[in-house]
Amino acid sequence: MDVLTLGPASSRRVVLFAAGAGGDPERYLPLLEDLAAEGWRVVAPYFARFGTPDPPVDELRARPLGLVESLRRHGSPAAEVVVVGHSIGGWAGLCLAGASSKRTGWTASNCSRM
Repeated sequence: MDVLTLGPASSRRVVLFAAGAGGDPERYLPLLEDLAAEGWRVVAPYFARFGTPDPPVDELRARPLGLVESLRRHGSPAAEVVVVGHSIGGWAGLCLAGASSKRTGWTASNCSRM
């Protein structure tokens, strides 16, 4: 998985950013660069663009799972983490915070399988 990272790798503050249905965090580059300039480590995975307005469940589940994988690879274990997301990226962030989804069968415990 490709991940856009900005800011100091040693930062104890991480913004985990989740793009919307387009999946490209570079669309939000001005915001992400501002966060990096303030000392935040920005971790923003790239996702495949959804091909339909009603994507399959496996494509939806890939979003929160990809966030977890990206954070594990590019974040410091002791860092304070803030999740920011646009549209479906916001939903993915809520999944990490404990939200569940009847449609996808997602629960936060899915993260422990990674």
